[in-house]
Amino acid sequence: MLKKVIGIFVITSLLFSCGTKQKETENKIEEISIESLMASIDNYIDKDLIVSGTVSHVCSHGGKRLFLIAENPDIVIKVIPNDEIGVFSKDLEGSKVNVYGKVKEIRIDEAYIAEMEEEMRAGVESEAAHTHDGTHDGEHKTAELDSTQIEKIAEMRLEVTESEKGYISQYWIEATKVEEIESTEEIETEPEVTEETEK
Repeated sequence: MLKKVIGIFVITSLLFSCGTKQKETENKIEEISIESLMASIDNYIDKDLIVSGTVSHVCSHGGKRLFLIAENPDIVIKVIPNDEIGVFSKDLEGSKVNVYGKVKEIRIDEAYIAEMEEEMRAGVESEAAHTHDGTHDGEHKTAELDSTQIEKIAEMRLEVTESEKGYISQYWIEATKVEEIESTEEIETEPEVTEETEK
């Protein structure tokens, strides 16, 4: 009888121990610098990460995007809130933050560009076509594309044609949490946020 009790206790302990170790592994989130992330971003798609950096810009068009820069301000990644966060506060600009989330990718090929062009004509704003220089062209409500949109589409088509893969990638972090570390009065060098810095 004593042997059975000891046996059950040992098995229960082992099962509990394995379950705890598995949970700890699942809960372990990798912390990474923006520099390291951008150097090998394909290795981090759909992985849980914590990325630290400075918020250089929060999109004033609804707070749906922010840009995180490294110590080298030329290294930047776009961050989009998940449904739970909803929007980012403009007050985050200039703050050092930890962004918790997953890296996401859009692969832009000819089919994607054709669809995006149709959406623009129909008045639907596409994620890949969104500019972040603080200006917005309404909601693309006209059926005719303006010169900026035409130029953007032509540039994307050229990039896809010149790409060895047959597509180009745009990356961003889908944030589940943004934690402010400290706030700075101003960023010494704030890069111009354009279509190029999105990639």
